[in-house]
Amino acid sequence: MVNITLNNKIKILLVAAALGAGFYLPNLLKHAPSADVDLSSYCMLSSEVCEQQGVKLKLDAQRVTPLTPIKVDVFWPNSEAETLSISLQGKEMDMGIAKYQLEMIKPNVYQGEIILPVCAEERMTWYGTVSDGNTDIKTALRMSAR
Repeated sequence: MVNITLNNKIKILLVAAALGAGFYLPNLLKHAPSADVDLSSYCMLSSEVCEQQGVKLKLDAQRVTPLTPIKVDVFWPNSEAETLSISLQGKEMDMGIAKYQLEMIKPNVYQGEIILPVCAEERMTWYGTVSDGNTDIKTALRMSAR
């Protein structure tokens, strides 16, 4: 009887430990927000044209807000890519990596739409790259809830 009770206690402790690990471990494994990223070398996307390595980028909106479609225009001279890819991640808060694709609308000109998710922060900086598959352009944008 004592042996069965001890085995049940061990089983209960193991189940409790597994549940605790399942609850806390994902938060512990998430990498911290990238607050230390230096954005000075990034092309800040806005309604003004931004240029880096001869590539020009522009948004169709003055303000970037969550869940609002934003058109991105890219002029990439001498590019042979059919599409460009954009990968963005949050600076102040880890929200994973948002990926988008821009289509060639005429030679050297690409266009697409991005929709950024809602986050708990009032303001959020998204940073990442625009790529033609060979070259990456560092880019970032500022999103505000209002």
